Amino acid sequence: AKSIPVRVKRKSYLFESPNVMNKTMKYLIEGDRAIVDEAVAGWCHVSYSRGAKPLEMWLMCSAVDINAQVK
Repeated sequence: AKSIPVRVKRKSYLFESPNVMNKTMKYLIEGDRAIVDEAVAGWCHVSYSRGAKPLEMWLMCSAVDINAQVK
C-alpha cells in the first residue's frame, strides 16, 4: 500500500479499529494533515505525526480530502 497525504475536512474522531464501537476521545481537526496507508470499507488508517506523540489510528475516509495537495 502506498502512503497518501490527506487533509482533514472536519473534526473527526479517531478509532482504535475500523469499527464504530471502537471510537476514542482523540480526534483530528479541519486542516490537519495525515498520511493514509490503508483503506478498508470506508475506513482510512492514518498516521498523524504533528501532535505530542505520533498517532496511528482509524477514521472515516469521508472525513479526509484525498486530492488536497500537501504544500
